[in-house]
Amino acid sequence: TLFWPRIVREPAAFASLLAALEEHLEPPRTIIVTGSKQDFGPWRALLDSIYLPTSLALYIPFGTERLPEPLAKPVAETVNAWVCEGAHCLPPVSSPSDLRKALQAP
Repeated sequence: TLFWPRIVREPAAFASLLAALEEHLEPPRTIIVTGSKQDFGPWRALLDSIYLPTSLALYIPFGTERLPEPLAKPVAETVNAWVCEGAHCLPPVSSPSDLRKALQAP
């Protein structure tokens, strides 16, 4: 409320503050896709076709070392994806259609 009168008059001057407030109110979603790099195609096609302005998609190929703990998901022979909001991740999904359902995308 302290900055509200100035934000209303000059919203462009407060872009970083408003972006930080948005992230605080609705933490960004992270989609972690792991597996063989050559199998990422259908997953990329799906995620590129959906408007997800507050989501970050990370593609982590098999064999990537020294990942931070939140990104170090189990890697299988097939591609899997985790949808994480804040520090909480849903169980992995193993197909692009299941990922679409997990994201509640049309």
